[in-house]
Amino acid sequence: MNPFRKHSAPAKLKQSAQLQFSLYADIEQPVGSFQTEHFQVIVKQGVQAPKVIWDATDPVYGLKSSQYKSKQNIVLPLTPYQGLNIVIEFRFDSGDCSLNDKYEGIFLDDIQVTEPCL
Repeated sequence: MNPFRKHSAPAKLKQSAQLQFSLYADIEQPVGSFQTEHFQVIVKQGVQAPKVIWDATDPVYGLKSSQYKSKQNIVLPLTPYQGLNIVIEFRFDSGDCSLNDKYEGIFLDDIQVTEPCL
């Protein structure tokens, strides 16, 4: 299956920028190390390889089992990209055609990049 991708407009970041968004994830949860569905936040900068800065299924930094099917506020630091022009990409891939009719998918809201006033 082809992943769903949504990109931001290019933006030049100032210091201490953060990406914030609300997420509702009704997707298959990982079972041990096996996972079919992925929701990732990716930063693209020029000709450099895209970098995954967050993965919902990451066992350490991603969603915990109690956080599925409930609204979660996600905040990701963009400090490594200070002064650079970047594009933020949200990518969801169901991985296969199995069980997709039992889940609603990914819902995003309140997406914003914030920077402190200096």
